[in-house]
Amino acid sequence: MTKKSLKPQGERTVMGFDFGTKSIGIAIGQELTGSASSLKAVKAQDGIPNWDHIAVQVAEWQPDLMVVGLPLNMDGTSQEVTFKAKKFANRLHNHYGIPVQTQDERLTTADAKARLFVLRYDPSLEYHLALLRP
Repeated sequence: MTKKSLKPQGERTVMGFDFGTKSIGIAIGQELTGSASSLKAVKAQDGIPNWDHIAVQVAEWQPDLMVVGLPLNMDGTSQEVTFKAKKFANRLHNHYGIPVQTQDERLTTADAKARLFVLRYDPSLEYHLALLRP
């Protein structure tokens, strides 16, 4: 993949990954508008996706930054899936040469449900939760 010139923070297209060992959710967002949309999830086996499926999304959206949710225990310590998510983040960078950051995702589901409640959406809808995740 050809490296793009770096866009300044606030103007980037960001691709987010909700890491799981059986499925990896993908979303795309624009910093400039503060908008995000969920994309198709990719199946995984023990956290390893079909990289060709991710490549299709990367080629279509051409993100400037990738963000992988980092599942931590409430006290901030790592769990087994934390290490797998970090490994996935490293592999993303190695596959596509795009900067990758991890994001602590503690309490993001609770925060999203609270936002949805305020907006009067059904907080059980995973679709809406995916749109609100950083």
